[in-house]
Amino acid sequence: MERRSLFYWSQMYLMGLNKGEDYITLNPAITINILGHTIFPGEPLHSMYSIYNIKTGRRLNEDMELHFLEVPKFKKKPINKMTRMERWLGYFSNQLNDEEMEELAMIDTAIKNAVNDTAIFMQDMEERLKYINRQMAIMDYNTDMRISREEGREVGREEGRVEGEKNADRRTAFNMLKAEEPIEKIIQYTSLTEKEIQALAKQL
Repeated sequence: MERRSLFYWSQMYLMGLNKGEDYITLNPAITINILGHTIFPGEPLHSMYSIYNIKTGRRLNEDMELHFLEVPKFKKKPINKMTRMERWLGYFSNQLNDEEMEELAMIDTAIKNAVNDTAIFMQDMEERLKYINRQMAIMDYNTDMRISREEGREVGREEGRVEGEKNADRRTAFNMLKAEEPIEKIIQYTSLTEKEIQALAKQL
């Protein structure tokens, strides 16, 4: 997840610079990861990462912000006691009842819009079917990948063994070529063909 977030950030940052433009035209890029699982035990529910000097703590600049919101760390409390960040986490947490969600929407206009959009989505059968089909496609893909990995592990073990032996023979042949040993002798000490040994010789 950390690397995925960095990758997304880098793509956004690069898109802010057109070919031939000066670096000063780059805009800050911010990624916000709303997570249904915990990846930073012992840290607060909202973590922000950037680039800092590890000795002085000085921040390089404000162009990078990687935010991680870990929903499982959300602790339910009265709506009027929540910060704006906690209100959004409450919205995503599925821990609030209908009355609490209504109160949340009354306090925060952005969340009210999100609640309304969700209601429209749930009422629109066509949109729901599209969503369900997307979810099914993802589950089918994940299942197929899991099965392929399980089948591939067995094949991979055998292929890995053979490839490992082949690599060892290549190293032996390479060293013998450097020692100017004749190809006929290398064939005797390895499983490589004359053509494969000649290809290695070209690399020298």
